[in-house]
Amino acid sequence: MIYNRDRDAIESWFSSTASNINHAIIMSTQRQPATNLNEHVLSQGLPYLDNLVHSKTVENYYLEFKTAAEQDYTGRRNLPNDDRKNYAKAISAFGNSEGGVIIWGIKTGSSDADYADAKEPIKGVSNFRSLLEGFTSTLTVPPHPEVSHEIIFETKKRDEGYIVTRIPKSYMRPFQVVHGKDHRYYIRAGSSSHPAPDTFLRTLFGREPRPDVFAAWGAMPTQEKDFVTRLEMRMLLHNRGEAVAEKVNGYVAIGGEEMSVGINPNCRNSFLYTKNTLTASKIGFVAKPDFLLGIEQEIHPLTVYIDLKKPVGPKGLWMKVLINANNQASYRSEQTTSRKTIEKALDEFSSKPNYSNYDLAKAIFPVDSQGVS
Repeated sequence: MIYNRDRDAIESWFSSTASNINHAIIMSTQRQPATNLNEHVLSQGLPYLDNLVHSKTVENYYLEFKTAAEQDYTGRRNLPNDDRKNYAKAISAFGNSEGGVIIWGIKTGSSDADYADAKEPIKGVSNFRSLLEGFTSTLTVPPHPEVSHEIIFETKKRDEGYIVTRIPKSYMRPFQVVHGKDHRYYIRAGSSSHPAPDTFLRTLFGREPRPDVFAAWGAMPTQEKDFVTRLEMRMLLHNRGEAVAEKVNGYVAIGGEEMSVGINPNCRNSFLYTKNTLTASKIGFVAKPDFLLGIEQEIHPLTVYIDLKKPVGPKGLWMKVLINANNQASYRSEQTTSRKTIEKALDEFSSKPNYSNYDLAKAIFPVDSQGVS
């Protein structure tokens, strides 16, 4: 998932280089399982929580249930000690592992592993979220920069409900708890959090800084002519890591039946391009030997064009992206948008006066599939 500071940098870059940019699609080319779980919980809401209890769902590597220390947080000015202890431990464990989600307001039962036993909605849940947000930066060293909290209301009028806390894996790890007398590092092991072993800490502390280059997209204002709607999306590579990126490379492939798609290279001074149009429109790019992408820097290597019209082919639209650089893991994403989704988006876009107030790119590449901002 994209860090807030990266989103700010990307949107600033787009606005400074393309004054007519319509909006920014912030898309990570690799999504953490915890991010997918978080979006799944929030998209279903209360029915999801009811099902957790009904099916006695057990905690796992990415999921933990917690009850709040108090029944009512209305007007509270401080987070109770037990909440701070649980929260600090979770930030450290999930942040040092592969990320995870806490659902506050779920009572657990215990057998071989803790399981969701009953809902215990939190009164004054909005204030509880504010307290969690306020203590995030004080409970670990370094503070985790990406923790987020969302409310699922049981009764919104009474401000009663549950908190879904997302704690992603972070390049800033390891996170050390700094609460009371506990100054340990934690990791997830199965469905529990445990103090990190010495070998794990040695590995993290000895790790050299690495680049972290990912892809984001900026959609230009949509054009329509002769019943054909053109979607233009500009690819941005951004280095959010702690080292300069070398040997940046990757590809974009896009295809769809009965629609015209194209990819144009933008930076021939910095990249070498290869093109393959046998089964789809695909362009690979490899940085020239003297190209370096600095920390918190961006470059715009490709522009994708998609001409849409009805009827859309039965297989809809698909896009694959790979991004790589020296000394970092490859980031991959694969997106498929159905014919039904595309045709619905085109109908809604065409129904708007002067095509305004409708984000076609966001409708075709929705939030739950690729992390649109």
